Amino acid sequence: MLPLGYTACVFMARKKQTKTFTDAHHHLHMRSKVTSKKFQTKVIDKLVFIAGPMIPVAIVPTAYGVWANNQVEGIALPTWIILSFTSFVMSIYAVLHKEKALILTYIPLFFLNVSVVVGVLLKT
Repeated sequence: MLPLGYTACVFMARKKQTKTFTDAHHHLHMRSKVTSKKFQTKVIDKLVFIAGPMIPVAIVPTAYGVWANNQVEGIALPTWIILSFTSFVMSIYAVLHKEKALILTYIPLFFLNVSVVVGVLLKT
């Protein structure tokens, strides 16, 4: 026969363990609502429409410098040719797969990259 205190300790330990498990389960359940893959995917899908078109915007100062100010020094033509080619391939990919975010990014990027290449070739 077990002492009376032993039974009470086991009961209390089980009760505490169940409460702790329930609290942890509740925490994980609430956390999963915030950080679920579906939620993360929705956020990234929206950010792509902001971040993607910012890439061509970053090229505008270089294109402007080449065409308006005739600044062709320091521009590595092979780099811009490679950038033009890769943005062309990605533009075709985006159109074929009907990916709006990629279309908004790579088609303007292609034209800006080509404008830098053509500007450098004409100005030198």
